Amino acid sequence: MRFLIDENLSPTLVDIARELGYEAMAVRDLGLLNAKDWTLLEKIQNEDWTLVTNNIGEFRKRYARKATMHAGAVFLVDVDAGRDVQRSAFAAALVEIGANPDLVNLELLVEPEGGGFRARRRRLP
Repeated sequence: MRFLIDENLSPTLVDIARELGYEAMAVRDLGLLNAKDWTLLEKIQNEDWTLVTNNIGEFRKRYARKATMHAGAVFLVDVDAGRDVQRSAFAAALVEIGANPDLVNLELLVEPEGGGFRARRRRLP
């Protein structure tokens, strides 16, 4: 599984994924900083990246318009509070993914719950 960390999240999320044996890159490290969403989605689609973002509204709409199969998305909800919160949310996502790595055409929605985070899968169009 390959994770592409969106520019609106801390690039330190890359380190968390790599420590667990996953391939991960930050958008900025691929020369895609400030790239348009559709350019980023093309890269994700062509190279089987799983997007990690907190920009749910925009990317959900864009995925809904795609008719082909994709490697999934991890949406971190309400994690604008800073790097430590983002890292905790992504760690919760990786626990869920470790239990079942198949995210094809799915979103993994990670939301605050009871002082921690809850991860649940939903089908993306």
